[in-house]
Amino acid sequence: MNLSGLDVPRRNGELAFDAPWQGRVFALAAAVVDQAFGGDREPFRQELIKAIAAEPTTPESLREKTVGVQTKSAHEAYLERFFPDTIRKSYESQKLLREALARGDIDTIFGDGISLSLWLDSQDGRHCCGFRGGPFMDAKFFGEGAGIAVKKGNSQLRQALDYALAALAARGTYTNLYLKYFPLGFY
Repeated sequence: MNLSGLDVPRRNGELAFDAPWQGRVFALAAAVVDQAFGGDREPFRQELIKAIAAEPTTPESLREKTVGVQTKSAHEAYLERFFPDTIRKSYESQKLLREALARGDIDTIFGDGISLSLWLDSQDGRHCCGFRGGPFMDAKFFGEGAGIAVKKGNSQLRQALDYALAALAARGTYTNLYLKYFPLGFY
């Protein structure tokens, strides 16, 4: 058995995979605090984060906004396809992308939701930025997510894993684990 977060085929010569149990999630983050703002920033920041998170993330709402994205990534291809009227600015690394957002060089970034969650909860991210809108999940661009590989033909184990994972999801265990390790949710 192998737990995998990589893009792997659901079947190959020797392995079979359970149903995808953790979809790949991508999100937008937006800068929320002007660095020149004086006084206690936290109440202002919290209200602004709520307002930005509530904004829709549609092609219309991002028209003519500058969206940063990592060069030659699935995110860049997704933006080109579904958000053609955004002003896309590509960066060679996540570090450069996040620095540009924190400086205000771009309006928002489009990237991996889990990675953004960790950054937004870090010292660098928590004082400048927050999630915008909801998650983006599209298997065609981002893959199906994590899966568990079992030896081909072991359908009993595969079905048991599928059942157990569905039961955990139904009880809210996924959500609880996610929030324990990734306190800034993007759902």
